Amino acid sequence: PTGSAVSYGGLRIHSGCPFVFNGLTVTTSKGDGSAILAKGALSIKNSAFTESEALGLPVSDGAGLHVMPGTTGSITLENVLLRENDGSGIWIETSGNVTFRKVQSLSNIYMGVQIETEAPGTLGAMTVNISDSQFLKNSDTNLYVGARGAVTLTNLVASDSTNKNGA
Repeated sequence: PTGSAVSYGGLRIHSGCPFVFNGLTVTTSKGDGSAILAKGALSIKNSAFTESEALGLPVSDGAGLHVMPGTTGSITLENVLLRENDGSGIWIETSGNVTFRKVQSLSNIYMGVQIETEAPGTLGAMTVNISDSQFLKNSDTNLYVGARGAVTLTNLVASDSTNKNGA
């Protein structure tokens, strides 16, 4: 599949079926902390992705969690921490819906949250709903969303990006 050349990191999953992570911790990985290709729904709850180390593009940019190109299922994150990764806290390349509840993305070297398609800078996710979340002190942009449908932000804090890009 597209994007499959990214082969390093702590955890790598390709699935055509729905799956759930609950209580997962991935830390100090060389490459992306987790790389996931999901054709079914993906739900991640009560989990942390921290301190992933970049190996250099195109191998890996060190995202805490990378939802890979070709992902079409809905993506839900609830009570998830993304902290101090060399790349983005989370990089989502999807055409599905994205929902975040109580997500914290803090002090990542690139973006806190990056939602787009396989072609950077193009519209990706169908709808994006983010609530009760914080995106703070990420080096570039705290929150970047490229969506083809509605974007709803509720009780969101995005501040203090070191490059002053905010959200």
